[in-house]
Amino acid sequence: MVSVRSATATSVVAGVETDIAVTEFQNKILVVVTQQDGKIGGQLLLATREEDAVAGAAAIALSAPWSIPQDTTPTIEVRTLLGVRDDPVAIVFASHLLGWIVRRRPAEARPLLLSLALTGRGATERDASTTHAETLQGVVQLLESTSLF
Repeated sequence: MVSVRSATATSVVAGVETDIAVTEFQNKILVVVTQQDGKIGGQLLLATREEDAVAGAAAIALSAPWSIPQDTTPTIEVRTLLGVRDDPVAIVFASHLLGWIVRRRPAEARPLLLSLALTGRGATERDASTTHAETLQGVVQLLESTSLF
């Protein structure tokens, strides 16, 4: 029997109500992040780890899970499946979230399927950059609040 675990969380992030839903499938982790009244995102991204990094981390985790450096950054590839190609904000979100998951679970080999529906808050480019950073930090906090991570 296949086990599917899921969780949801809601919070105000960077002044905007933000909902996340996480579902762990056997072969993927799906994270839906929306700030648009429950709409599923206009961006769909697939973030994967490089195979060598997965095998190495799994071997280390099995032999000595306490010895894995917390600052180890996995090599992550992000592909846009739906939405604007090469959107730097979406790519940063996908790679950062998968990196965060891998730091918490070093042997995690499943790719991250990320659906994003973010508001475009911020009057200037600098404001938007700050808002995106706050949003990413808030999304990570929401993920931490779920029972899955």
